[in-house]
Amino acid sequence: MHSTPRQHGRLDLCFAHRVDRTTAVRSHAAAPLQCSRLRYDDPEDAALANLSLIHLGGILDGDHYELAIELQDAARARVVGAAATMVHPRLDYGATQQIRLRAGAASQFCWWPGALILNAGAQITQQVTLDLAADADLEWLDVVVPGRLARGERDAFVSFESQLTLTVAGRRRALDRLVLQPRQRSPARRGMLGATPVLGTLLLVGPRRHAATIAPLLPDATVSIGCTDLPGGGGVLVRCAGASLSRVLGALERVCLAARHRRT
Repeated sequence: MHSTPRQHGRLDLCFAHRVDRTTAVRSHAAAPLQCSRLRYDDPEDAALANLSLIHLGGILDGDHYELAIELQDAARARVVGAAATMVHPRLDYGATQQIRLRAGAASQFCWWPGALILNAGAQITQQVTLDLAADADLEWLDVVVPGRLARGERDAFVSFESQLTLTVAGRRRALDRLVLQPRQRSPARRGMLGATPVLGTLLLVGPRRHAATIAPLLPDATVSIGCTDLPGGGGVLVRCAGASLSRVLGALERVCLAARHRRT
């Protein structure tokens, strides 16, 4: 898909390990993206760098976003979205978003952005490229909401296309592609999402990540959730569908926190 950018938002982050903590050696955001100051407010990990990402105004038709994140060896950081991001109606072009992560040896990174809410008429294409060292540890979340559900809006968007490519130690480990096009095939159909329209994906990558240890951590039947090992091992893909954003986020957060404690 070709797009004529209305806004070209950029995020460029580089984290490095310095003495007893991780710091940002490069932090640049171009509107409408904004970053908070770096914080060390995790009560269980005072050396972990925490940063909030703010997306002002949502994603408009024709917008293009580039997010580049790098973790040098032994760096440990977490980036959390301040709120969900609205994707506004398509006019002519649709919007695009590219996210690239490079994580060095013994690094740890947690990506917990706000959900994408696909308003009526919205169209967006997303490409995610993850390049990890062999012993890097990653928690990567992606949640999609098919409209403003509280207003009774569902599956009125045009299309959502997302492709995630994971490379570990120079070898491609996973290629995950998700395409939702309600006008061609309704996600509400039986055998697809049905009554659980909110879709979340949690990718856990690391030497000690295995579905056998994650499966017992999955929550009860308030959501539809399952997990599988990545090809070649060293990672788990968790997929969750639920009736609301809060249920999906809550379920995936519980899995993530429990897996994090079990890892250590």
